[in-house]
Amino acid sequence: MKSLIETGLKTTLKNALDKIGICLSAACVIHCLVLPIIFISFPALHLILGQWHSHFHNFLIYLIMPLSLLSFLPRFLEDRKLAYLYGPGMAIASIIIVIVLAENDLLPFHEIIEPLVTTICSLILIYFHWKNYLHRNSKKHNPDNCSICQATGKVETTELKYKKFIFKQ
Repeated sequence: MKSLIETGLKTTLKNALDKIGICLSAACVIHCLVLPIIFISFPALHLILGQWHSHFHNFLIYLIMPLSLLSFLPRFLEDRKLAYLYGPGMAIASIIIVIVLAENDLLPFHEIIEPLVTTICSLILIYFHWKNYLHRNSKKHNPDNCSICQATGKVETTELKYKKFIFKQ
């Protein structure tokens, strides 16, 4: 039987991977939306930061993608459902393909297509990281203490349960 500390550490590590994945995907979205505007506004910066821009894409492929896969793999291994890997897998594959094609000048209109595809795929990854995080923490969720569940009527308050119990007798 697993110890409570071991299980808690694993859950904490998995939650940390999802949080890091959300932050890095958000950084990718900001990078894809803001940097082209800055380069258009200040063309000299493109000469200075152009090489760094290329290195950022390598950073995406070699760091963010494996972290995302490490985050999604445990849920797949728990439930053995490939569906948990379809969305994140397609987003990661799309980002890698677009970046590789754009870096090798094989993608027409890559100045438009690359930021668009990577932004959409990063938003998809953020969504799946968030769903993964919520799934892991749903077992800790106590609807009796959740004001949102009580306000939306998804759970009865202890007071309502007590009144129903009294009126049944």
